[in-house]
Amino acid sequence: EFLLSSKRYVLPIDEVELLPVDNITTETLARVLSDRFISLLPKELFDSGLIRRVDISVDESPGQGATYSYVSN
Repeated sequence: EFLLSSKRYVLPIDEVELLPVDNITTETLARVLSDRFISLLPKELFDSGLIRRVDISVDESPGQGATYSYVSN
């Protein structure tokens, strides 16, 4: 539940994810999703070179969006 411009909004708790960001932009969302996705993968995939790069793209509308690229050392 939150207030915005004097309006009260109630959202279903099982459909909402609170993200640790100050502002939601496609760039920020792509980075957060990339960080979460990479954290689920075994570190060995990066250490062995099987995965060297991960690109996550988020589109807000056709032709507009952002991509976050993680490159393994």
